[in-house]
Amino acid sequence: MIQQKAMDPNNIGLEEVLGEVVSNTFGKNQKDSYSNEVQQNINFRVLFHLMNLAASDAVHPQVNAIANMQLKKLNSMSMDNAIIQGEINRRINDFYEHPRYL
Repeated sequence: MIQQKAMDPNNIGLEEVLGEVVSNTFGKNQKDSYSNEVQQNINFRVLFHLMNLAASDAVHPQVNAIANMQLKKLNSMSMDNAIIQGEINRRINDFYEHPRYL
């Protein structure tokens, strides 16, 4: 995606895709408590995969950089649920203190 975007700026790039994924998961509020809990599980799976992309040496450095940028945005994002936000922040901070493949 990075190469395709570089060849044609009209193509969608990885930064846009990951931005949309984050916006449409972490930025989504459901109508009922059950759906909200399911959404939280989805959010944590997205977080897990972003951390894997950020740490992987099997991807281009640009991919690492874009995934890291998304993690930093998530770490500063204000969420309605303070408990969940605290856990997301804890996991991201732990990831940077002790980087590893998850």
